[in-house]
Amino acid sequence: MQLNFDVVPTASDINVDKLSGQNGKLLQYLLDGNRINCMHPAMNTLGIGYLNSRIADLRRFLQDSHLHVASRMIKVGDTDVKEYWIEPNSLNQ
Repeated sequence: MQLNFDVVPTASDINVDKLSGQNGKLLQYLLDGNRINCMHPAMNTLGIGYLNSRIADLRRFLQDSHLHVASRMIKVGDTDVKEYWIEPNSLNQ
């Protein structure tokens, strides 16, 4: 199921209250300073089915803010996966 964002301009850069479901849970998890990958136990805790889709949603949502979703490849066991986290967006500062 694709979620639509109803983004309303506010005094803050990110209107987190307008996110819901998996996207909202993932954004809050990342804003708390956590990192995630498709094999991370938080995937089940947060109820996220397709991490890459949620990351794409968050990147679109955050594109005009001072934050962005960064990534890098890491090795988990014998598998290479992407790890994601939130960091300041140097392009919008």
